[in-house]
Amino acid sequence: MFIIPIVKNNRIMIYILLIKIYLRSDSMPVITIEGGKITKEQKEQLVKEVVTSASKILNIPEQAFVTLIKENDFDNIGNGTELLSNKIK
Repeated sequence: MFIIPIVKNNRIMIYILLIKIYLRSDSMPVITIEGGKITKEQKEQLVKEVVTSASKILNIPEQAFVTLIKENDFDNIGNGTELLSNKIK
């Protein structure tokens, strides 16, 4: 899990990304990234950097990876006892 600080309206928000990598000997590795809504540019950068790092660490070609991004509205993410949508207002 990665916790990334994001600045919005001069406030630092906490952005949580859950990254999972599934490796099976009989199939290609799957990276799942789960978190709140992000821009297309952020997705491109995230996929590039995560796959590049995983490829180097695991010694698997970058082309073998499949990356899935699951976005959740802040109404569907809780932090402690409060929804993120209430914290970000």
